[in-house]
Amino acid sequence: MSPRPRPVTQRIAARSLADELQIPAEHLDRAAALTQIASLLVSHPQMGDALIFKGGAIMTTVDGSPRFSRDLDSVSIIGEAHANKMIKAAWIDEALSTPAARRIVRYSTPAQSTRTKSLSVPIITCHSLTGGPPINISLSVTWREKLCLPPVAVTVTNEVTGATYEIRVMQAIERCAEKVRAFLERRLPRDAYDLYYYLQAVLTPSDVARLQPLIATKLEASDPRVLVTGLDLEQECQAACETAALDYPSNVVLRGAAPTWPEVQVELDRLARVLRGLVAP
Repeated sequence: MSPRPRPVTQRIAARSLADELQIPAEHLDRAAALTQIASLLVSHPQMGDALIFKGGAIMTTVDGSPRFSRDLDSVSIIGEAHANKMIKAAWIDEALSTPAARRIVRYSTPAQSTRTKSLSVPIITCHSLTGGPPINISLSVTWREKLCLPPVAVTVTNEVTGATYEIRVMQAIERCAEKVRAFLERRLPRDAYDLYYYLQAVLTPSDVARLQPLIATKLEASDPRVLVTGLDLEQECQAACETAALDYPSNVVLRGAAPTWPEVQVELDRLARVLRGLVAP
């Protein structure tokens, strides 16, 4: 009698998926954990409806970006709708300690206030779905700025478990405007890649035509110590490109091969033209 085939467990399936995608299992684990944490947060009765997600994790799960992120970023609309209310650290701690959360979260540091209108959880240690070591991610929630555009509801899928979750996210064009601000301030290769992806694969020509006023609005809320008032932002973008090019593709973790810098530069040149005529507020 031939031996019975071993059942395909979730762990085996997850490892096979990592092999198929030709990525380290750790990156697949982290992407899965980020969607699971988002689902826990939106399930909380007091804050679930108020959280709007953005950032690199949303680019991966919603926009199909091949870049992996290490953290989960969100904004709260409670603060802008009700001046006397804000997201409470206790709510985040509660969301990360429910019976459902214990199947995902191994340990998390208490949520803490990092500055006015902002909370963070520096370390959320999640169980590995591929059988590897635990995965660390971080979470931030801010309500410093009002949304420029209405959020959109999306369904995200956990690639490993197949589970689907309903969340609300910042519109792609507004997320791109925030990414422009981050690139001008940080000049990092990963921000350069994200802008390349937005311009090459996500935004339509009409979206790009609407970018400049959104970027101007986002920059009005930026730290004046980072971008000096009166800076020519087209020139600042070109300078940021020169800096990012030196380390590209360092710390840009992708599924598959990274585009060459000249390919990235083509899209960033488009961005520089969008910034023409703008100066730092």
